[in-house]
Amino acid sequence: MRAVRRGLGWLMMAVGGLVLFVSVLAVLEHFGWPSSEGVEPMVIATMVAVIGTGAALGVLGAYLAFSWRRAD
Repeated sequence: MRAVRRGLGWLMMAVGGLVLFVSVLAVLEHFGWPSSEGVEPMVIATMVAVIGTGAALGVLGAYLAFSWRRAD
């Protein structure tokens, strides 16, 4: 069971990192280097939610992968 938990943790960390990478690319593409005129609040909220989800997946994956001292 520990091997499954560690494998799932590593998978979640990889997916979390991928989500963060793609969301940062989306932020950079949306705002662009020339200043964007109209920024809708819903777009900002969506980007913050996606970045938060990616970070949460990474943190939970790290917990599952490296929490070998937990009492079973």
